[in-house]
Amino acid sequence: MRLSARAGRTAAVLLGLWAVTVAFNFTKAVHIDDRAYLDIARHIARHPLHPMSGRLNLFGIDEPLHETNQPPLLFYVYAGVIRCLGESEPALHAVMALFSLVAIVAFHALARRLAPKRAVLLTAMFCLGPAFLPGQNLMTDVPVMALWLVFFTLLIPPEAGGLTVRRAALAAVIASAACLIKYVSLVLIPILLVALLLRRRRRAAWVVLIPVGVLAAWSACNVMEYGTAHLLSRPTTKLFASSLAVSCEEWLIGLGAVCPFSVAALPFLRRSRRARMMIAACALASCLSLAWGVLRMPEPIWYSLLRAAFVGSGALVCCATASCLVDALRPLADGEPPEARRDLAVVALWLVGAAAFVILLAPFMAVRHLLLAIPAILLVLGRYVLGEVRRGWRVSAVLGTVALGLLLAASDWRFADCYRASAPRIARRYAGDRTVWFVGHWGWQWYAEKAGMEPYYQSESILKPGDVLVVPSLVPRYGIMNDLPERLVKVEEVVVRPTPATLVRTMATWPRWSGYYAYHSGGLPWIVSRMPLEKFVVYVVREGGD
Repeated sequence: MRLSARAGRTAAVLLGLWAVTVAFNFTKAVHIDDRAYLDIARHIARHPLHPMSGRLNLFGIDEPLHETNQPPLLFYVYAGVIRCLGESEPALHAVMALFSLVAIVAFHALARRLAPKRAVLLTAMFCLGPAFLPGQNLMTDVPVMALWLVFFTLLIPPEAGGLTVRRAALAAVIASAACLIKYVSLVLIPILLVALLLRRRRRAAWVVLIPVGVLAAWSACNVMEYGTAHLLSRPTTKLFASSLAVSCEEWLIGLGAVCPFSVAALPFLRRSRRARMMIAACALASCLSLAWGVLRMPEPIWYSLLRAAFVGSGALVCCATASCLVDALRPLADGEPPEARRDLAVVALWLVGAAAFVILLAPFMAVRHLLLAIPAILLVLGRYVLGEVRRGWRVSAVLGTVALGLLLAASDWRFADCYRASAPRIARRYAGDRTVWFVGHWGWQWYAEKAGMEPYYQSESILKPGDVLVVPSLVPRYGIMNDLPERLVKVEEVVVRPTPATLVRTMATWPRWSGYYAYHSGGLPWIVSRMPLEKFVVYVVREGGD
């Protein structure tokens, strides 16, 4: 009876945590890459047997769908919603809410296995933290995170010797689905094989052929549809990082920016045998970042200091996690039974695989690219660190993580909503016989088109005298014809004022364009700013030729 009451309280807490994620997700506007993925889903709803044969117009360039990065399994789910319920934003967000629920329950199951005394606490830090909560949108990251967590729940069973052939085969199916949502999941295939070998399940190694066969079948479909395999033609060139060192620094910046729980790593490392070396390495990384910002970058000192703080925080987390794993996995480790060490070896592979794929192959850095590594870090630190530091440090880690997650989630909700609210107002103000054009994509493009504006494409659009062109400041936008600026007369600036909820900013244009969804060239995942959230410049086309 006591166990049932405890299970009931735990279930109530998990549902409460899920309710918070739903509150930020369910009414959130179409945001960032949501619009592109919904366009893909529209095509699949019309042509389900030819998912990669449609076209997508981003940055004014009409490109085939098979040149985009992501495979389409999630978009088939969205296409099903569109076919049944139309382009209902609440219905689409309900799908994402289900993935969030799966992620929360699966993470809690892993935490109960690896850090049972702090399972609920770790789950709250995970789902209310700044890596997961603000990312409640329609992109692929939360769904693939949910599948990863289910995969590792299967590989790390609750009972000793519990990795049966059936569990391994189910994990292989989950890995297959994850690969067809996002190719970063390819790292799950070797992890599955190593996990089987670690547990002496060599006869079950055949299950690895399940995701291999699925990917082979998917590639064969690609060849029949448009002549080549999508997996092999995926672009992997670094767009913004010119070296491995820069990629590693950007990964540390992102990690430190969304891991306020790094404060608990400092007192833990001070008691470690490697304390001096690791703390010195963290301090050195932070100082080098600060010197680079002050001496080489045209930016205010507070920006350089914030970057240095993020680098130092990320380095602390990495050092603490690595120290814990090295001590637990060394051949003569004390206090860890063989089964627990095998579980931790799988977690170590999880962390290394997720980090290496992003650092080596991601075309740019974003917080959502780090999301897959955060649960592994939390599980390790929850097992070895949170219980070893004083209560004050532990409370600071938890409150800092949850507070930053809520602040960033509220700010990002408001940021997404500014395009949903502004597009119809601007369209109504300038409606009439003239055409209202716009540039830019993300959620702005989705709502501008719904409001009746026409997208401006440099190679196709012909603007007539009297037409209106709306240009946002923050949204990435494509080029304008060389002679067009001479024909544009600015008539208005529509400014979206900041609010207390947007003090911590997920995207900004100053000191440089960067933010939560893409940061590079010294940019940061988030900053504190009181600048306008967005500014739309409205032009009227004057006489001067077609």
